[in-house]
Amino acid sequence: MSARPKAVVVGLAHAGLGLVRSLCLSNVDVVALTDGGDDDAWGRWTRFGEKVFCDLTRDGALIEELLRLGRSQTKKAALFLTSDEQVEDVSRGRERLKPYFEVNLPEQAVLTAVNNKRLFHGMALLHGLPVPGTRYVGSVRDAQEAGACIAYPCILKPSYRTRRLSLSDTPKVIKCLDAAELISGYRLFMPHNADCVVQEWVEGGDGEIYFCFAYRPFNYGETVFFTGRKIRQWPPYCGSTSVAEQCDNEEVVEATRRFIQAFDLRGYVSVEYKWHAGLKRFIIIEPTVGRANLQLALASAAGFNLPFLIYCDAVGAGLPSVRTNRPGAKWVHEPHELYSAFYYMRNEGLTFRQWMTSLKGRRSYALYRWDDPLPFMSFLYGIMRNRLKRARFFC
Repeated sequence: MSARPKAVVVGLAHAGLGLVRSLCLSNVDVVALTDGGDDDAWGRWTRFGEKVFCDLTRDGALIEELLRLGRSQTKKAALFLTSDEQVEDVSRGRERLKPYFEVNLPEQAVLTAVNNKRLFHGMALLHGLPVPGTRYVGSVRDAQEAGACIAYPCILKPSYRTRRLSLSDTPKVIKCLDAAELISGYRLFMPHNADCVVQEWVEGGDGEIYFCFAYRPFNYGETVFFTGRKIRQWPPYCGSTSVAEQCDNEEVVEATRRFIQAFDLRGYVSVEYKWHAGLKRFIIIEPTVGRANLQLALASAAGFNLPFLIYCDAVGAGLPSVRTNRPGAKWVHEPHELYSAFYYMRNEGLTFRQWMTSLKGRRSYALYRWDDPLPFMSFLYGIMRNRLKRARFFC
């Protein structure tokens, strides 16, 4: 039996897979809860960690599974979450989980204020934080009124992600070029979550988006920071990371420090910013609290093993000394980059040589790893299977 407490990771999608790998490579015993669904389809093949398959789609299922797992452990485990719904469930059930897990989350009211985009906008303005212009939409009539007075393009997204929305194929954000697209986009969100926000579009490409990962310990000690920049996204301009790189930026660090202080946050925090050329400043476009981000593995690739630092704080081992020792390291999400590179080559004039140059340097991948090949092989198998299905269709 291991003398060290375990780490429990919920979900084996890309963020969860990155967490499991980073922790296991630091000799931490990891248990990964997964429902084996589409999101976890590739990550479930990892050789790292112990996998527990369970149904996490039912209301209350996550807390039940964690309690069952916690009762079987001899020591309190460090808990890592990978979605907003998990954060909400665990926060509301934190007292029941307290005997079995160390969970470093802000108070429930603070979490609600940050994770609800409508509430966050109002609170951010009160604290003087830079955010894009935002308008609340709660009905088709609201969408029609917003469509008549807002500048285009604009961004439409749900105020918060519900479990129903996460289980659907609905995009997480829609870029609207006119009022008709705004109304049709809102109708797309309505069956899953009628509470949405319309935000001002901040001009600039994918490369103008910077992000900061931060961690504030249980004892509210010194916060650690890691910064990076997106190179491409999928979908372009308002999607998820396809390629990102480590990039020092003190302005982004200071903006994140102010954000943490304004909301008195602790635990894991991430903020995405976009450079506003007109205002000559970074604008907050997406805050995240309590869960790992898609590209968190970039920090580990740069020598800054943030998941291990979080684990050490959770189990009372003290914060290890971590630093970025591989400047300029890159992280590639293979499925996203496949689509993104093709789009930019076809529509934005990206040449093959420019694409290869953008990938130069020390790289890590969302799926591929030489000592853990099955997630990537599962991805390749899926591509081959889909091509065969199409070939049979046209035969």
